[in-house]
Amino acid sequence: MIRKSTKYLFYICFLFIFLVGCADRNTGSSSTSATSSKESGSDKKPIVIGASLPLSGTLGYMGKDVADGIQAVVNNANDEGGINGRPIKFIPMDDAYDPAKHLANTRYLVDNEKAVAIVGSLGTEGLKSAAKYLNPKNFPVIGALSISDAISNPPQKSLFALPAPQSVEGPTLVEYAVKKLKAKRIAFVYQNDSWGEPAFKFSQEKMKSLGLEFVAVETFEPKASEMSTQLHRIKEAKPDAVILYALGSQAASFVNSAADENFKPALLGPSGLNSPEWIKLVGKNGEGIISCSSYYPITADNMKWVRDLHEKYKLSNPSSNSLMGTSAALVFIEAAKKVGNDFTPEALLKATEKIKSFDQKIGDPISFGKLDEGEKARRGQTTESIIILKNGLFEPEEN
Repeated sequence: MIRKSTKYLFYICFLFIFLVGCADRNTGSSSTSATSSKESGSDKKPIVIGASLPLSGTLGYMGKDVADGIQAVVNNANDEGGINGRPIKFIPMDDAYDPAKHLANTRYLVDNEKAVAIVGSLGTEGLKSAAKYLNPKNFPVIGALSISDAISNPPQKSLFALPAPQSVEGPTLVEYAVKKLKAKRIAFVYQNDSWGEPAFKFSQEKMKSLGLEFVAVETFEPKASEMSTQLHRIKEAKPDAVILYALGSQAASFVNSAADENFKPALLGPSGLNSPEWIKLVGKNGEGIISCSSYYPITADNMKWVRDLHEKYKLSNPSSNSLMGTSAALVFIEAAKKVGNDFTPEALLKATEKIKSFDQKIGDPISFGKLDEGEKARRGQTTESIIILKNGLFEPEEN
């Protein structure tokens, strides 16, 4: 009896040791699984991008539109699984259109937030300052938003510029005024900085090629609060068309003051006027203003997907300004797809250089190139079409 009990006790002890060993192995397996899961989770950390934008001040409406355009694309990409399973985190920072703040924001995004790219930063002087900091780092600004030729000719290593430049926009407005409107006396008003001066230069060259001269030319400072002096001097020249190279409250001040004084020449201005917020500033006084755009009309059937994204994510109504952000974000995602898991700024820069005839579905295809490929290597778009403000919306010209 004792022997049998001892035998049973031996089997029970053996079974107990076996089960403990299995439990230890399972625990070890769980530990390994947890570690793998943790490592896998670290691989899915957000891809950080950012932009320095005027979210306040004279051009606050434009910066907010751009930010919404980027955010719409980012949200949609994240809903579809991100890039290689990693979500995108977009950080917009306000610079109030101050170049020094723009540079400080850029440094913060690169050094503190560890962004892999700047996407959709806006402003000529700010971008020029940022380029001096970013060029040695091979760090890209994908969608350097400025129509100034100064940021793309000569091309800057870090700046991939959108949309079409002033060397296209200014002459487009001049040609429309002369050939379509049959204007004989054209005046020009522009912002006295590296954004406005080239626009005047290219427009003046186009005028001379047509055998014409501007009947009056006026400038204003970037932070001017009103435009009455410029308006009165232009009015004295009795033009039948005025090219107003201004944005924000300054452009609105000129338009509204002209209406108050019953001064009614044809008014033409840059693409940045196409924003719901700016249109509100001029109201009915803006009816008939002529501008141009590198993008399809936002009311077109093939742009419904953009309108739907803004509605889905409760963002502002899309405009030419928001489409600049949309375009920048779409180009970033296209470049990101080309780098695989090598998410370094330099890899993204090289991938962006390889983008050719990219169909962004909101305007003409986008192409970039290496620095030695010429002045268009860092300017993704080179065409624009005329749009006219009618009943509170900019619509394509009716041919």
